[in-house]
Amino acid sequence: MKRIVLIICILILPSLCHAVEYTARYTKSKALVIGINKYLLWPHLEYAVSDAQEVGEILKDKNFDVKWLLNEKATKKNIEQEINRLINNTDVNSRIFLYFAGHGQTEDTPNGGEKGYIVPVDADLYN
Repeated sequence: MKRIVLIICILILPSLCHAVEYTARYTKSKALVIGINKYLLWPHLEYAVSDAQEVGEILKDKNFDVKWLLNEKATKKNIEQEINRLINNTDVNSRIFLYFAGHGQTEDTPNGGEKGYIVPVDADLYN
């Protein structure tokens, strides 16, 4: 198994700086921003939380309703609950931005490909 540090940022962040004129078409703009430095079982990181905080502030400046899950708040249960909340509280004219800074895990699939996972703060090393 490979252990990697994964920072997922959809490459639209730079384009958000130019998206102000388009915000009128969205009924809602919501973001879930996750940053984990202090894992329970995985190695600690240094900059994931500060990166997440900076991204969240940029999104707030672009009129996003931002929900942060940082360190001990970024449990599997909380991440799933917040993603479901986003799905259930948006419509087809909404935009959702998900940012994750923390560990990731890539595993081989039976067909020779790979499948990646984000690692919540309470993740087991082998599950």
